[in-house]
Amino acid sequence: MSTQTRHTGRCLRQLLGLLLILSALSTLNAFYPFSYLGWTGHFQFHLLIASILSLLLFRIPRVRAAFWRPIRVQLLFCVTGFTHFLIVAAALAPLTQPDLVEPIPIRVGWFNAQWNPDALDLVLGLFTDEDVDFFGIAEVPFDFHNGNPRLANWPHLAYSPSHQLLLASRTPLESTRLPRAGWPTMIKTATTIQGRSIHLHGAHLSIPFSSNHKRQFERLPQMLAKEHKSTQAKSASLAMGDFNSTPWVQEFADLQQSGWRDTRRGHWPTPTWGPFGHFWVGLPIDQMLISGPLRCLNFRVGPDCLSDHKPLLVDLELGRPRREYTIGQN
Repeated sequence: MSTQTRHTGRCLRQLLGLLLILSALSTLNAFYPFSYLGWTGHFQFHLLIASILSLLLFRIPRVRAAFWRPIRVQLLFCVTGFTHFLIVAAALAPLTQPDLVEPIPIRVGWFNAQWNPDALDLVLGLFTDEDVDFFGIAEVPFDFHNGNPRLANWPHLAYSPSHQLLLASRTPLESTRLPRAGWPTMIKTATTIQGRSIHLHGAHLSIPFSSNHKRQFERLPQMLAKEHKSTQAKSASLAMGDFNSTPWVQEFADLQQSGWRDTRRGHWPTPTWGPFGHFWVGLPIDQMLISGPLRCLNFRVGPDCLSDHKPLLVDLELGRPRREYTIGQN
């Protein structure tokens, strides 16, 4: 065996060994995230594809010859690939939809603009064409919303200068509430559509590589769970934002266990963020959750709008509050 062949075999063993270690860490962090390694749990889909490609590599004789017992390595990749598949499939299983009385259709949008005015012009044009009823945008340039003619279709605004979050609606918004210092970046308001109230939450959490992300996500379920318990009997609630979290980690599952429903369920995990706009290696980190008398009809990821995020477009149905249509029916 030549020196070059031995060197190639050693590099291949190290590469596949590193991949197995990342798969183990990713699986562990999907259920119990660690402060500085929790980010590995967000790459379940990528590692699923990597496991499949690694198994295909072993069909090459030179690859098999680089390992003393290649069948053991193949079995490990079968186990890790199947584990990643189960985690992804469980998080994207079809959503259980509630029964609604006299539902009305609404369309909601979300976008992270990355402080790019050109991206905002594109996405506002998209929201206009798609006839969106209300939307949220993160990382909005300062004073962009003041007198902007592109916002004429949504005259009612809730804006947080310190958080650079904007919620815009065709119908009047109630007073805006912001969390206290140290809590997740969130803007909260409410609106009424044809006599039916819906609570709106726009959020932007820190990146998962920081310890602050874990602390924010620990507090986010508390905020939304409290909101869900206080509103589920009388009105609908919608939480949208750049959560910087994929659907297949435990911290995101905690949100759903508190009563929120993920509108992405039952749809392909199309990335909404890509490094430097390369969405083919991106992650689905922009989310939209619903609770109460709301039903998801369609979930879409929009086109590239000159940001490293893509917009979300979600079609919902808003029913009458349960307390309204249950009183006096027995």
